[in-house]
Amino acid sequence: MVVVDNDSLAVIVKTEILPGWHIYAFVPENQPYIQLDPILDAPASLRKAGAWIKSKPMASVNDPGVLIYENHALFVQKFARTDKTSGKIKAGLYFQCCDIKQCLPPDERTVELEF
Repeated sequence: MVVVDNDSLAVIVKTEILPGWHIYAFVPENQPYIQLDPILDAPASLRKAGAWIKSKPMASVNDPGVLIYENHALFVQKFARTDKTSGKIKAGLYFQCCDIKQCLPPDERTVELEF
């Protein structure tokens, strides 16, 4: 989703996670899991206004030092607009989804948003 104001714009990426599954917000180097990575490709007419704002993750019960998202997660990137032209943004997530028994191969989901 893109929220546009005259001088600013916000890209909002929301993911729903099925019950019993999770994705990784933080993975220490000694763990084999794939940490979530937000994807963003924006035109030069937009200037990032700070870092990604992310939902608060929770500590993994099974893996000390690992932080996960369950149920849903929200990511917001704010931009300042350098001009009023319209354009397109590619946004999404690169992630690995696991449950208590298995981990699926890493996946990437993106959408193209117009503003």
